Amino acid sequence: MPTKADITSSIAKELRIIAHLTAKLQPAQLAFRFTPAQRSTQELLEYLAVTAEGAVSALLTGSWAVWEKREEEVKDLDLARFPAVFAAQQQAVESLLAPFSEAQFAAKRVINHQGKDVALAEALFEGIVKQLVGYKTQLFLQAKAAGLASLGSANLWRGEDAAAKAV
Repeated sequence: MPTKADITSSIAKELRIIAHLTAKLQPAQLAFRFTPAQRSTQELLEYLAVTAEGAVSALLTGSWAVWEKREEEVKDLDLARFPAVFAAQQQAVESLLAPFSEAQFAAKRVINHQGKDVALAEALFEGIVKQLVGYKTQLFLQAKAAGLASLGSANLWRGEDAAAKAV
């Protein structure tokens, strides 16, 4: 079972990569969507800007109040402000989990978003870390499809530009 440190480190890494990908976008690319029924890049960023803190809070309190509040705060957010929001989310997640010792964290049970009683670590890993990985990948693909053809594997998996190839 992942430890609290494992979970917070994974969430921090995914949010850092999401911020890196976001910094590559231009305002004109925010309206892109694969199909009319799918989220635009702006809407995807807004979702990502609440999901970590909102979901952790909901698991710990049983209330979606933080999610709903953050959702209002990031509606139509300017592109340049998203990286700071992702950094604040990381800090909020760490603050929400700080009161738990590793032993308390390992023993803590919650009702996950499907209504099942599970270990907190499992709920965080299966419901938040994996979600961030999936939506990060969607952001990467949307950015490429919207015109950022230069993005590569290093951008997606490490949150950095690829090293220039030697000639």
